[in-house]
Amino acid sequence: MAVGAALLHGLSLLSGEPQASVTEIGPRAVTSLLVVGIPATAVAYAIRFDLLERLGSVRANLVAYVVPIAAALTGWLVLGAGLSAVTVLGFLVVVAGFGLVERQTLRYEVRRLRRWHAQRREPTQTQVDSWPADD
Repeated sequence: MAVGAALLHGLSLLSGEPQASVTEIGPRAVTSLLVVGIPATAVAYAIRFDLLERLGSVRANLVAYVVPIAAALTGWLVLGAGLSAVTVLGFLVVVAGFGLVERQTLRYEVRRLRRWHAQRREPTQTQVDSWPADD
């Protein structure tokens, strides 16, 4: 990353970008950079490799498809940015793609929830026997 940063800075110098803003960075900007940069790089990097190990590359990379949705929804909620019909359609395409990739897991979870819900509605024999008798 350091090599990439150095190369990009060199290219910005060669292209004639003004460097005055770089010298005016204060403690507040550095603190903001650290607060945002450390979780977004160091912590996220560790989480990513844990996900790769536990879930495999295909399932772990599905997280990347949620980032644009989270960014658009955060912009809408926090900044008041608009959501167009095309954006919502894009959300649906992402959700459909996620559903296709994870269809076996989703099918298993739906069956599990149906069994759980059915068990909650129908009392077992033990529950019936433990009800107080009507005297």
